[in-house]
Amino acid sequence: MKINKISKSHKWNRYPAFYNLNVMYNEIHPTCETSTINRDLGEDYFVDSYYGRVYDRSYYNNVAIYGRSQNMDYYINSVDLDIVDELRVPFRKVPVFSVSNIEQVHSVIEKVKLENEGYEILLRGQTKPYFIDREPEEQELFYGECDIKEPSFMPSHLRHDFDEVFLESMWHSQVSMLFNDVGYQYQGKLSQQELQLYLKDTNYIRHTHLVTPFSLGIAQHYGMPSVGLDLTDNLIVANWFASNHMNIGDDGLTTTTKVDSSSHLTSMIYIFRCPKNTVFDYKVVKPKVFPNSRPDAQNAWFGHVGWGEATNQLGGYLVCAFKLTESYLNSLPEGLEEGFFPKMEDDPILQFFMRKRNNPHYEGDAKKALRNIYHL
Repeated sequence: MKINKISKSHKWNRYPAFYNLNVMYNEIHPTCETSTINRDLGEDYFVDSYYGRVYDRSYYNNVAIYGRSQNMDYYINSVDLDIVDELRVPFRKVPVFSVSNIEQVHSVIEKVKLENEGYEILLRGQTKPYFIDREPEEQELFYGECDIKEPSFMPSHLRHDFDEVFLESMWHSQVSMLFNDVGYQYQGKLSQQELQLYLKDTNYIRHTHLVTPFSLGIAQHYGMPSVGLDLTDNLIVANWFASNHMNIGDDGLTTTTKVDSSSHLTSMIYIFRCPKNTVFDYKVVKPKVFPNSRPDAQNAWFGHVGWGEATNQLGGYLVCAFKLTESYLNSLPEGLEEGFFPKMEDDPILQFFMRKRNNPHYEGDAKKALRNIYHL
């Protein structure tokens, strides 16, 4: 169950932003029937902790708070592509298009960008979709039916059962040591002017709000559990992740295998319409003088969208999805992983993290987090 019942005086109500709650209480879809609202149920609330949405108890016996699929148009409905499935998120019925070539996806991306100039339009590729497993009564309450497909985009810290506050402290400490490590290596390689710029930049990042997005991005891309998800603005990158399995060994060594296009039926690419204050471009938060590494190679963006009481927040930004056909998969080039995952000898950040991963002095959750570091 992801419904949490809280009182009017509960701390979540007093500090909603701190707990990532939507400040618009009792928001319902226009087609939601309100005739069953019982105003005698008191002033307590319930929270859908997948999206941080709060309702007073009078709505608890209602149905289809987020709208019934049969009463809704597709969120994007002017695309000349076959719709082969549908997904549901709050207030949206999201189409899944079948695509046979890259140009079809490109055209939709450009259309979404043109219609949403105030947002960041970002992509994510997966070899298979994941879905939220709600109880039937929850599905009835929010969607009015039990057979909906609600995509899951929950971050790794939830899947590995890590505390958010601990992880943020862990990233910050690792990044501080990384800055020291890279700075030491730079002493014999950079001019005095470049070295001073590096020290100035990293010192600024350490002591400002930028330390959290930078450390989140680094942690996420090298395998440490985080409260974010990696996104990209590059379709080539999204294609690779939608068409390649990654098999991570106990020692962190990872092999990749391209899916068999003749039998594989679940490769997906998702388009998200993200508010600008929920995502960030890695290139914007990294120091000006810094080694190029995995996030650079993958045109990395990150969404800080899976924390507090909105664990599936990214799902609320979903515009549409693409199911990749056999012909689409066959058209994709091979061997791109060599560019997307720089080798150990070419990536000082990976070298740093592998030293930390193998350091016997770490224990407990710190050791558990570092054991997730991986390399090709």
